[in-house]
Order: sequence, then C-alpha cells, then structure tokens
Amino acid sequence: MTSPGDRPARTEATEPKDTATIDDAVRTYLRANPALLRDDPVLLSELLSSPRDQGPDVVDLQSYVMRTLRAELADMKEEVEHQEAAITAERAEALKLQDALLTLLDARDFEDLLSILCNRLPVILKVRSIIIGLEGQGPTDLADFQVNVQIVEPGEVGRLLDTDDVRFVGRDIGVSLGFAPRAGHRASKLALNGSLALLRIDLGDGAPACLVALNAKDPDRFSPDSPREPYAFFAACLGQMIRQWLAVPHRSAAG
Repeated sequence: MTSPGDRPARTEATEPKDTATIDDAVRTYLRANPALLRDDPVLLSELLSSPRDQGPDVVDLQSYVMRTLRAELADMKEEVEHQEAAITAERAEALKLQDALLTLLDARDFEDLLSILCNRLPVILKVRSIIIGLEGQGPTDLADFQVNVQIVEPGEVGRLLDTDDVRFVGRDIGVSLGFAPRAGHRASKLALNGSLALLRIDLGDGAPACLVALNAKDPDRFSPDSPREPYAFFAACLGQMIRQWLAVPHRSAAG
C-alpha cells in the first residue's frame, strides 16, 4: 500500500508553466480588454520604451525618445489643466459679477444704487468692503450719501491705476487711499489690507476721476492673475448706471 508520504508531488506546483501559454493568455486578455492600455498611456509608453539588446555596437535611441516624449506630454497636460483652471475661475468671477449687476438694476433711485453697491454687493462678490473714491471735491450726489463714498486727493486715481482701467493687488502690499480734507476732517490715509481690485469708473465729461475699490480680507482673493475682462465689463456697466441716474453725458473719445 502506498503511504501518503510516497505520493508524487503535484506537477502544477513544481513545474513552471509554458512561457508560450502565458504569452497566449496575455494576448487573449489584451484583445478582450483593449481599454487597459488605451486608458493607461504611461504604462504603454513604459512597455514601448523597454531597453532592447541589439548588440554592443548598436545605440538604441528609443528609450531616450520615449522619455522625452513622455516629459513633453506631461508638460502639455499640466498646461491644459492650468488653462482649464483659469477658464473655470474666470467663469466663476463672471457669474458673481453678473449677479452683482442684476442686483444693481433693482435700485429704485440713485441713493438706493449706492446703498446696494456698498452694502449688498460685498456679500455677492465675497469681499470685505466696496469703496468709491472721487478726486477733488466731487459731486455731492455721490459724496454725501454713503460712508463708503470718499473724496480722495487729486491724482489719487492716476497714482493707483496709472493708465489701467483694472488693477489687482494681492498679498498685503500696503496699498492706501489718500482722502482729501473735508469739513471738520483733515487729510488722511486708509490702508487696505488683504487683496484688492481697483476699477476705474467713467462718470462722463467734466466729472472728476473716480475709482471703485473692492477690498477682500483673503490675500488670495485677488492677484495679478485674476481675470480682467469680467471686472472691466462690470466697471463699464456701473459707470453707465451712475451716469444715467445723474444724467451726465458719456465722456467723448476725444476727452
């Protein structure tokens, strides 16, 4: 009688499978699942760039070319992702500014327009405060209505915006608005911390220079990379609304 210890070992555990059989199985699997390599380009490029032994006198540049192409592909992917993120951010800003303009259209009169601008729009635009700055003495229609409507020193708008219509300032660089002296008050400076969007507002021919400052507590809310076009459009629409309430003609191209 044969004892358990005399039984021969199982063939599957001791003998390696035929390499050709394994290759055939892999080929069959890949044909049945073509998405495996299609959806994993990194794996595919690694398989294609495996070193080949072509002899001591043959230089194989395939691995070098594949590494170069892989790096270029990664750079292109990063650039596309950056552009997609920028487009998404610009769309989000445009939607907030669109909501802000629609809210301004609800104004019943000029005083209500300023109240909405300075009190309701900071919530919509996710900023700490909105300040209107007028150079010189300015029209009392603007300066007397709201705490956030301020008379600023002559040349202040040009100092902050230069020739730009929109300027973004981030990371607490210490921008300040210089207020002109008013009855009972001396000239003063207001430091604006966090981050800032400065918008030039066209009030029409003969009107003083004007800007709107959107001051955010978050130092990253605005930066030089923030989308300019939505804010330029917002500033143009706001200027048009103010001119209509004050019945001020639009500034001519020659002016």
